Amino acid sequence: MKPQDMSASSQGTSSQGTSPQRAAPWQGVLYSALPALLVCGGLGTLLWQGLPPAPELQPAATPGGCAAGKPVAFTVGYPDDGGTATLREDGFHLLGSSWLRAQVCGPGTLTIEGDGDQAGDEPPRLEISLNGTKLASEAFAQTRTVQVTVPAAGELTLAYLNDYYLSEYRIVVLEQLELESQSCAAPLTVEPGSQNIWDAELATASLVYDTPLVFNVCGDGNLDMKVWGKEAGGEWPTVRFEQGSQLLRELQPSTERQTLSLPVRAGPLTVRLVNPYVVQKEDRNLYLRRVEFAPEGP
Repeated sequence: MKPQDMSASSQGTSSQGTSPQRAAPWQGVLYSALPALLVCGGLGTLLWQGLPPAPELQPAATPGGCAAGKPVAFTVGYPDDGGTATLREDGFHLLGSSWLRAQVCGPGTLTIEGDGDQAGDEPPRLEISLNGTKLASEAFAQTRTVQVTVPAAGELTLAYLNDYYLSEYRIVVLEQLELESQSCAAPLTVEPGSQNIWDAELATASLVYDTPLVFNVCGDGNLDMKVWGKEAGGEWPTVRFEQGSQLLRELQPSTERQTLSLPVRAGPLTVRLVNPYVVQKEDRNLYLRRVEFAPEGP
C-alpha cells in the first residue's frame, strides 16, 4: 500500500505515520495506454508492443472479446487512487493494488511464475477469478510456478490486492490557511514543482520533502493558519517561512495544533521543511515473471 494522503493515517501506519507517496526512485506508474501483454501457451516470454505517444493516465479499459486461435491479451488496471504497476524486461512489477484481465475463449490452463517481497505478516498474494468466481488464491513468498485450471470461457482476472507499505517520516501540516489583506481578496495559489502537497479546497499544506512550497501572496497582510507536526528519527520537524532573503518565522511544531498569524508582503512566500526524514520500513510487492494461458486441446 502506498498512501496518497500525507495528513491522514491508514492501514500499515507506524507510530510515526505512513509515507504519503513514493519518493524517487520508487515512483512509477503504468499508463492505461500501455498496450496489452500478449501471452500464449508455449510462448514462455512476455511480448510488449510499442508505447504510443502522450499516453493518458487512467485505469485500463475492459478487455475486448476473445479470438479463437490467437494469443490471449491481458490488460492492466488499478484503482482510481493510483495503484502502481510497471512492465520491465523481467515481467510485471506490481507495486500497488492492481490486476491483469483477459478474455479467454474456452477452458484451459493458466501458468504463472512469480515471486515477491514479504512485508507485515504475510507475503504478496494473487487472487485469480473467472467471471467473478474465485478459482485460486496463491501466495508468492519466494519464486514459484503455479498452474490453475480455467473451466470455461469468460473474463479472467489476476488481482494483487494485499499491498502493504510502511515508512517513518517527519511531517508539518498547515491547516486553514487564509490571507487577511486590505488590498486584495484572491485565494492563495502555489507554484507547481514541489513534491509536497497543497490542497486548495481545504486550504491545507502538508510538507514531508525538502522541496519548498511557494505561495503567491496577492497583497500585504497576515497569513493565518493552524500548524502541527509529527516527529521521526528522534527529532521534531522544523518549518521555515521566508520572503525574498528575509526569514519571517521558524518554528518546530508538535502534535498539538497551534495558531499562527504571519505578517506577509505581496509576492512569493517560501515554506520549507528544514529537516526532512523519510525512511522506508516495509514494502510488499509482487513480481509476475511469466503468465501463460494454454487452451484445452480438441
